[in-house]
Amino acid sequence: MKFEFEAENIGNISDGYHTFDELYYHRMILFATICNQNKEKSWKSKKHDDGTMYDGYFIVGIDTPQGQYTYHCKLSYWDKFDVKKLDFAKKYDGHMPNDVDRLLSLDNRYYKMYSIYTNCMEIGADVPQTVLDYFGKKFEDDCKVDPNGVLIEYLNN
Repeated sequence: MKFEFEAENIGNISDGYHTFDELYYHRMILFATICNQNKEKSWKSKKHDDGTMYDGYFIVGIDTPQGQYTYHCKLSYWDKFDVKKLDFAKKYDGHMPNDVDRLLSLDNRYYKMYSIYTNCMEIGADVPQTVLDYFGKKFEDDCKVDPNGVLIEYLNN
């Protein structure tokens, strides 16, 4: 269910712990950390690929193994993102907010562990305990992967 209402300053609305403004700032800092630690995959631009932009904002993105992920941030945060500057943002790939899990694919340990797992399964060998420990429980019970081995969903049962 979605509720919309008008308020003088929506950023000051709180859940009793944090305001919207605080949460957006936290999101920006966390995304800046991810992008700054993955500079070779990250970028920022003051224009969308078609030359438009929202007043007072820029777009910042990262190219993950599962596709891009982007956020619009206030121009005042431009310098928080120490990543390559593009004249125009990369073409939008259609990602949606629920695709935020793409950021998990930046963790190279996942691909290494999954590669070991699939190799063991192909040759009929036992999966090493370190691989099973990495995923928390028995891998095949906890993870859904696509045919390319990309994590679709981690099931926390």
